[in-house]
Amino acid sequence: MKKTNSLVAATLFVALSVAAPAAHAEMPEVPVTLSGNSSIAGDELIITGHTSIPDGAWLIFAAYSVEHPLVRTRDYMLVKDGQFSAQVDISGWPSGEIETDIHFQTMLPDHEQPAIVMQKYGAKGERMSGDTVVQEGESYRAAVIEVRSVKP
Repeated sequence: MKKTNSLVAATLFVALSVAAPAAHAEMPEVPVTLSGNSSIAGDELIITGHTSIPDGAWLIFAAYSVEHPLVRTRDYMLVKDGQFSAQVDISGWPSGEIETDIHFQTMLPDHEQPAIVMQKYGAKGERMSGDTVVQEGESYRAAVIEVRSVKP
């Protein structure tokens, strides 16, 4: 019986040793594409774009007056059919250039990304790659673009 227990333990140890590296193997990076633009139509800032991010994912954006940076807004856009869009009322904003920063990241202050996003890119976006992807210190990665338009 003692010999059998030793054999079972040895077999289990070998099986775990072989399986452990595969379970901890680094997942491959996943390219993220993110492109967009903004325009002004009357008193509306219109933000649109395309992405490779899965449908149902959230993008966060911050739009602000370049000349008056305290005039700003922040909100979310949902990806659908590889596209995103938002309209922002800028009727009380001063004339001039408006910059909009659009971010895709897995960790958000007010929303939760769907499970597919976390599985695909990692809890901190550590598997994200691409021209728009930036490393935010050691804490997380994000895909970021800036678009600009001018309010007359």
